[in-house]
Amino acid sequence: MRQHGQEPKLSNSKVITLEMSGSYLGLSQDQALYEYFRRHYTHFFPAMTRIHRTAFVRQAANLWVIKECLWCWLRNEVISYELIVDSVPLPVCRFARAPWFAGQAS
Repeated sequence: MRQHGQEPKLSNSKVITLEMSGSYLGLSQDQALYEYFRRHYTHFFPAMTRIHRTAFVRQAANLWVIKECLWCWLRNEVISYELIVDSVPLPVCRFARAPWFAGQAS
């Protein structure tokens, strides 16, 4: 964890919460995540008005070890219940050509 320097304005748990919530909402870019929560949720996270985007992104990047441990713990817990955790579903194919074939393919 933190060994030197000032304490961050936003706690580590809040940064992880913001990232997880942003991921659920489909906000994959740091700037979009920062702007969304700064615009809509400052009543839950008042420090967002006092923190600069680069400081937020740096703090989030420095928490990669904790996020990795959290993911491993979640993965192990989920596997013990025989559930599957997946990320965002991706469209694999679409009918760009030969739309008449769409009915036959299904």
